[in-house]
Amino acid sequence: MDPVWRTPHRAAPVDAVVSLPGSKSITARALIVAALADGPSRLVRPLRARDTDLMAGGLRALGVRIDDEGEDQVVTPGSLRGPAHVDAGLAGTILRFLPPVAALADGPVTVDGDPRLRDRPNAGLIQGLRDAGVRVDDDGRGRAPFTVHGTGASAAARSPSMPASPARWCRGCCWPRRGSTKVSTSPSPAACRRCRTSR
Repeated sequence: MDPVWRTPHRAAPVDAVVSLPGSKSITARALIVAALADGPSRLVRPLRARDTDLMAGGLRALGVRIDDEGEDQVVTPGSLRGPAHVDAGLAGTILRFLPPVAALADGPVTVDGDPRLRDRPNAGLIQGLRDAGVRVDDDGRGRAPFTVHGTGASAAARSPSMPASPARWCRGCCWPRRGSTKVSTSPSPAACRRCRTSR
């Protein structure tokens, strides 16, 4: 048996159309922005993977409605509330983006995940939330599991020390790409009406 893997090749040029899957990173950010919008948003062909399914599950636990419509997802914002439990799996994106959203919820939200997730340092984010006036219980670990005690979106929005809100952290998930619909890159979540997550 020949141990060397040989790449497939053709003598003639290949003429084909390939449909590329959506981006996991952009899909996760699009879910966050859509959840914080002031009306329903449609995500066109988002990537369906464990990390993005867990992101959707975390948002659902907070009160966001996410419906599957064929290959698309329709996200309808709702009143963010706890108590809730967010399973981040091994997804760093969930670990970074869901806690600030939890700070906007009314009630406690616990973030945990796979055993290896607990090895990831997250002290910077936790301290940033505390600097913004959000209570976070982590028993001094600086990593998962931890509980964010949200006080409601209206209270958090009044805090002048919230320089890195979830919406601003998500900025860039909707920048125009070749072959996609151009949508606003404004950090305001209300501007994100339709996120095209396929490249």
